[in-house]
Amino acid sequence: EALINNSQIQIAGLIDMDRRAYRAWSDVRSDRLSVYRDIPALQADHPDTDLVLLASGQDSQSRDIENALSYGINVLSDVPYAATLAATDSLLELAEKHSLLIIPIFPHRIDPAYHTILTEIASKNGTVLPNARTECRLSLSNNGQFGESIRELAVRTLISSFDWGRWFFGEALSVSADLHPLLLVEQEGIAVRGLRESQIATILVQYERASCTHQISLARGQTGGERLQVTFEEGTLELTSPPPLNTTDPATLLWRTKSGVEPIEIPDQQSRPDLSIHQARMNRMLATISSYWLYQETATVSGMVRSAQEIVAAAMISSRSQSKVRLPLIGSNKLVI
Repeated sequence: EALINNSQIQIAGLIDMDRRAYRAWSDVRSDRLSVYRDIPALQADHPDTDLVLLASGQDSQSRDIENALSYGINVLSDVPYAATLAATDSLLELAEKHSLLIIPIFPHRIDPAYHTILTEIASKNGTVLPNARTECRLSLSNNGQFGESIRELAVRTLISSFDWGRWFFGEALSVSADLHPLLLVEQEGIAVRGLRESQIATILVQYERASCTHQISLARGQTGGERLQVTFEEGTLELTSPPPLNTTDPATLLWRTKSGVEPIEIPDQQSRPDLSIHQARMNRMLATISSYWLYQETATVSGMVRSAQEIVAAAMISSRSQSKVRLPLIGSNKLVI
């Protein structure tokens, strides 16, 4: 919607083998978009195309990003860009070689509730206690928007969680993790129906300004969601969010004091991402594309994705070796997801 309502953006068309793809846009656009089979067909009609928004599955995402970059087009994409940290590095190097951008989609960074928490952290002036905590419950009834496996969905969720961890608390310094084997081995069509353990990941990350325990468990039916707790000397902020595909239930942000009194709900939290923030980011991105002198900022954006994925890789190494792993990773450790 932020794309549709942005006056600086002209949508050239959709690239999809399924020519019915335009129907997904029928509720937000009065005109019918052209559907193309591939990028060359689109560029034949729109040679000045600047950006492609990817909505690919994990099986083709890396290839689609590389393809767009090879045709000189910037990319807006979900994360991770690729299955391994080494492959992500290759895509980032390719983008830099062609003076192009790969812009990550991090929903938390445009969520007003997370901005409220960031403001609270800043206002407390360093009084965050070293026991922040996030709990993510992944729904078994909907393994992602593109038929993702539990492993793919868990990795994507962790990358997003580690991104806000770095956003709130600074760079990650070390990782200790206990992961279920289904997160450690890439398997096609792994069966999760008979899985007895609900807890599939517990990861302790030591950031520069606090430590945080990131947990992922499996939820039956549509009962997934996320809970984040950040503890201060005066009390605890607790954010409860619905599953990602739930567009009706709002997030709830509470302030709990240590005295045990009833929690206070922080008002005016919007149930949808703040589109004004999203549009401002989009405008900034467009300015970056047209004026590459802002490269320092774009390098920082690229670092957001790489650093979060590096924490995932460190967690997998830690779980396999049953030891603490320090960051940054070096040598062959970079080849792990």
